[in-house]
Amino acid sequence: MNSRFEALNMHRLIAGLTHNLNTPLNLILGYAQQLQKTYPEDPYLQKIIDAGLRIDQQLNDTSQALQTRLIQKTESIKLDEWWKREQSFLSSDLRIKREIVFESVSVPAELFVVNSELMLSLVFENVVYSILELKTEPCVRIRISFEECRIQVIVKIALHLPNGMNAPNLIENIESRLESIKDSWGLQDWQDLVKLGTEPTSEADSMHLCLYILREQ
Repeated sequence: MNSRFEALNMHRLIAGLTHNLNTPLNLILGYAQQLQKTYPEDPYLQKIIDAGLRIDQQLNDTSQALQTRLIQKTESIKLDEWWKREQSFLSSDLRIKREIVFESVSVPAELFVVNSELMLSLVFENVVYSILELKTEPCVRIRISFEECRIQVIVKIALHLPNGMNAPNLIENIESRLESIKDSWGLQDWQDLVKLGTEPTSEADSMHLCLYILREQ
């Protein structure tokens, strides 16, 4: 099992444990609050409520800290192997399989980054889903290339822009998608690891969407 699925399983485990602990805690709090309406002067009921609220906050803080540590776990990632895993994962989505064609990609065998694989995968997948949401053509052809720089690796995603779509629209949509999952995945600092940008091309209806991945943290 690769780190992506290990991280996904851990994410689900943390979410499940938090839910299972919060459910009885909320029942206790709800019952104490109902009793307090009948017995407003009882000091013990308020102590129970205060203690329950503190436990609830501690659970949420602990869950968030674990999620953040999980998403920001860095490791050496060989990008050719990451791309094979990512293609395999995306091919399980029938809409992507039908509506996006990934043209042949050549990744240098020794190209690697020290980064968060889960963070990289989440950002890349939200790029792909954003392209799907904004497209108007039956099928989108995407050409991906990897370029190595001194401090970063650039993943260039070359695509033709459907009518009415422009680079700011696409970047805004991607960032909006990432914002919507930021809390559940602990993505608060995702831009410290992967940055988004665009580069012009010679064709008016095409663009290069770029993921700038820091080589080392």
